[in-house]
Amino acid sequence: MLVWVSNPLTMGPMYWFGWWLGASILGREHVRQRFEFTFDWFTTELAQIWQPLFLGCIILAFASAGAGLLVARLSWRYHVIRTLLERRRARKARKAASQGRSG
Repeated sequence: MLVWVSNPLTMGPMYWFGWWLGASILGREHVRQRFEFTFDWFTTELAQIWQPLFLGCIILAFASAGAGLLVARLSWRYHVIRTLLERRRARKARKAASQGRSG
């Protein structure tokens, strides 16, 4: 469920960047609109910005999912390799200790 939760301080910049990216790709002007916290303003502006916002958010979603997958795979690989190397060192140390006692 935490995937759907976003910090309120980061939602504005994330959606703004998504809109900006979509507007840049679609070749739309980056006109600053005066913000009003009303339902009427929201419905009027949403009719104008939904396409660039949707496109930008989809692109950002795929990019962040790909980056997350890459980081997760690299982290897992690093963990596995580090664990195997530690086990190898421990085995060599045990073998050297057992040879030192018998010799």
